[in-house]
Amino acid sequence: MNRALGIAAGTLAAAFVALTVVLLALRLHPACELDHNVGVYLTLAELAREGIVYPHAQRPDLIYATFYQPLGFLPYALLPGSGFTLIPAMRALVRLEVLAAVGLALLLLRRAAPGAWPAWAALVLLLCATPVTAALLTCTDDPRGAVFAALALLAFVGRDGRLHAARAAPLFALAFFTKLTAPCAAGVGALAAAGVRRARGGLALLAWCAAWTLLGYALAHGVLGWDLAGNGLRYALLEPRPGRTLPVQAGLFLRDVVRDPVTALLLVGGTAAAALRLLRRRADALDWWLLAALVRAFVEYRSHGTELNHLFEPCLAGAVAAVRTGAAVLRAPHVLVTLGLAIAFGRPLVRVPCGDPTPLPESPLASAAAILRAQPPAPTLCENPLLAWTSGTRPLVVDPFLFGPAVARHPEIRSAWFGDRSDPGALQRLVLLVDPSSASAEAWYRDLHFDARFLADVRRDFRLVAATPYGAVLERR
Repeated sequence: MNRALGIAAGTLAAAFVALTVVLLALRLHPACELDHNVGVYLTLAELAREGIVYPHAQRPDLIYATFYQPLGFLPYALLPGSGFTLIPAMRALVRLEVLAAVGLALLLLRRAAPGAWPAWAALVLLLCATPVTAALLTCTDDPRGAVFAALALLAFVGRDGRLHAARAAPLFALAFFTKLTAPCAAGVGALAAAGVRRARGGLALLAWCAAWTLLGYALAHGVLGWDLAGNGLRYALLEPRPGRTLPVQAGLFLRDVVRDPVTALLLVGGTAAAALRLLRRRADALDWWLLAALVRAFVEYRSHGTELNHLFEPCLAGAVAAVRTGAAVLRAPHVLVTLGLAIAFGRPLVRVPCGDPTPLPESPLASAAAILRAQPPAPTLCENPLLAWTSGTRPLVVDPFLFGPAVARHPEIRSAWFGDRSDPGALQRLVLLVDPSSASAEAWYRDLHFDARFLADVRRDFRLVAATPYGAVLERR
C-alpha cells in the first residue's frame, strides 16, 4: 500500500513539475506581463551595451534614482537579442537561476538529512516551485543572489565538516554585488555555525568577505562608477518615507505570506521546525539561514514596492527546514495529501498562464509608443522605462519608487527639472502612469512613485495633452 502511494505521489509530483515547466515556457513570450521590472532591467541592459552602466555618474540627462548592484543587471547585457527580443532571454535566465537555487536547496537538504533526501527531493522541488513561479514571472535579481548565497553556504561548511572561509568569501561577495542584502541570511547561518564550533572560523570568514567585497567595490567604483552610498536600499532602510510604520510594514509582510497557501506552509512549518531545534540547542547553519532570511525579508518591507520576490530565499530555506524535520515522521499518504493541496491551491495555476499574447506591433504598448514618437522632440520624463525605451525617449528616472530619498540627497535634480523652462535641462514633457488630475494620483505619487511635492510641481507647471493606454502625456504650460 505504501509503495503504491509512494509511486502515486512521485508521479503526481513529476506531473506538476512538468506542468510548471510548460507554463513557465509559455511565459517567455515578450508580450507577457510587461511590467515595471522588465522595463528597468531591459533599459539597464541596453544602456550597459552602449557603455553606460551608471548613468547618474556618466550622463546628466539620465538620472536613475536607484543604483542597482552590478551583477543584478549586467548579466542581461550579455544575452542574445535586443529590445523586445531580449525579454525572452532575460526571463529564461531567471528561470534557470530559479532551478539552480532549488537544486542547491536540495543539496543543502541532502547534507543536513542524507537519509531523507531521495524520498523528499520531489516534494522540496514542488513546494519551492509553487511560490517561486508566482513571485518570479518577471525579471528580478533575487534568484541570482540566492544562488550565490546558497553556494557560499555549501562552500563554507564542507563535506569534511571543516570550515572553508577562503572558499566561501568570494561567493558571498558575488551575492553582495548581485543584491545588497543577498549574503545577509546565508552569512548569518555560516557565522552561527562557525561561532558554535570555533570563533576563529567566523572571524576568518568576516575578514575574507571584507577583503573580497572591498576589492569588488574598488573595481566597480573605478570601472563602472558605482556609488555604494547611493544604493536604493540605503534609502529604504535608513530614510523610509513617512507612513511606512512598523504596523504597516508587518501587515504588508503578513499579507504576502498568507496570500499563497504553499508559501504560508513553507514559512510557518519551516520556522516552527527551526525554532524547535533552536530551543533544543540543536540549531545549525540551515536553521539560522531560515530565521535570518525571515528577518531580512521583514526589514525589506520598509521599502515601497516590495512583492513576493522578497520571500524567495525564505521559501527555499523554509522548504529545507520543514522537509528535514518532516522526513522523520511523515509517510507517503501525507506526502500525497500535501502534493494534492499544493496543486489545488498553487498560485502558478492561477497566474502563470499567459493565454494568447497580442503581437507586440499591435499591443497597447506599441500604440502608446507611437503616440509618444509623434510628439515633437523635447526633454521628457517617462515614468514607465519600457515605454520610454520603446518610443525612443530615454528615461530620466528608471525606478521612481525611491525618487523621494534620492532627490533629498541630490536636490539639484528637482531644481533642474522644474526650474526655468528656458533651462536646457528643464522638463518640457511628462509621460505618467497616473493622470495627475485623477482621484488616485494623490495616493500613487505620495505612497509609491516619486513624492507629494513632485505631484504638486506637476499640477502647477504641466497640462494634459494626450492619453495613451500606458499613461498620460503632459506638456509644460
